[in-house]
Amino acid sequence: MASAGEIHHDQHRLFGLKRNEPSIPCHLSHAAMMIPGYSGGGASHAKRLKPETEVPNLRIAFLRSHEAESWLPIPLGYNMIDRGEPYDVHGDERFGWRHPEHWELSWRYSPSRYAIRIGFYIPDKVPEDLSDTISTVNGQSVTLQRHGRCWHERILLLDLKYLHGLHIHSAFAPWICYVHISEAITGATYTQRDVTPLPRIPQFSPKAKGTPMNWNQNSCNWNKNSQKGFGKVINAIADINVVIEFIKARVNAEAQSLLDGLSPPLRQDEDWFSFSVLGLTAEALQCLEAEGWKRAWHGSKFEALYSTLVDKRLRASQNKSRGERMLTNAPGVYCFQDKCKAKACGYADFMPLCRVDDDPQNWDGTFWRIMWELRVDRKRRVKPPRQTDQWIQDADSVRLVALWICGRTSDQMRSADTVSLQAWDPQNEAYPEFTV
Repeated sequence: MASAGEIHHDQHRLFGLKRNEPSIPCHLSHAAMMIPGYSGGGASHAKRLKPETEVPNLRIAFLRSHEAESWLPIPLGYNMIDRGEPYDVHGDERFGWRHPEHWELSWRYSPSRYAIRIGFYIPDKVPEDLSDTISTVNGQSVTLQRHGRCWHERILLLDLKYLHGLHIHSAFAPWICYVHISEAITGATYTQRDVTPLPRIPQFSPKAKGTPMNWNQNSCNWNKNSQKGFGKVINAIADINVVIEFIKARVNAEAQSLLDGLSPPLRQDEDWFSFSVLGLTAEALQCLEAEGWKRAWHGSKFEALYSTLVDKRLRASQNKSRGERMLTNAPGVYCFQDKCKAKACGYADFMPLCRVDDDPQNWDGTFWRIMWELRVDRKRRVKPPRQTDQWIQDADSVRLVALWICGRTSDQMRSADTVSLQAWDPQNEAYPEFTV
């Protein structure tokens, strides 16, 4: 593993460096893993961009841990991970920027207009009255009304021509979970929806007994007929807080929320969010990859989410009588390599998950799907009986890396999306293998 002050080679491609060039050291903070041209950040350490890099189109994740040996890997889709300053990596919070007031990033040149997207993940235990505190981004006031939510996002358009940098000053600075910086596109619309009440979050039912036989029967591709069948809910919003609350309400054998086993959500492209699975450190992941483990993708049903989070692994498909899909004499975990990622989505049906109240007809207008980012040991693959683009793995040769969740409204659904024709039924949720 590269030291905490070095750059991973995978990042070099993002900034025009050759893959065989050596890692570039960070000169400021040994507690932050950076991209080329950047150095540490915070009250006494402003990150700086090298003069030759003019436009910082960046995605920065804020994921740190109390102990250096348990640092998380840089998430897929992000250029940089900031793990906090070395003088303040203690306390109750595991994530976010650790200076209590502000975070900043600076560079020498810039166009006149930037789109800034800032994600916050604020634990329930943080006092609600903190919402009254004024926050600013480069002097522009930002309001953040929590309304019982953990995740929040703010989008700003800023003229940085003369400031040459980004400065966030907020009592919420310790709970920043990502910052996206990109050049604003002329004519593009950057909107931010008002906060609306969350729908009714499905609770776990002791009568749950779902199997793949229940999940794999009633789905179709999104089209005009399915759109007409579901109807359209005006002003529907796919708020990732829905799934956060869904996971938070489910516990393991020690009565701990399963949300404690995941990182804060990071916004990805095309309506996806990713949650890193805790326990797989940057060092451990690099060791796996050095041994030849490859990234793979597994599309899953929403009904299986609770059980998978409890198991901390994917169960092998091996029993067709339970509705498990498998090729003849080829039991195992089925997944797809990177270049076939879109095919994994085809196994992840969008689920109409929530209602606005107890009336089963009052659907909230949103659909949710899940997919798992994996690392698999191809030396322990299962030989398929015929030609297939799926990878089949022994269950013990698969590691969960991140949970990916996508939410869309009817207006956002696409013709290739697979959708469950059956609304959420608590009895179809898989029962985890422990006594609740």
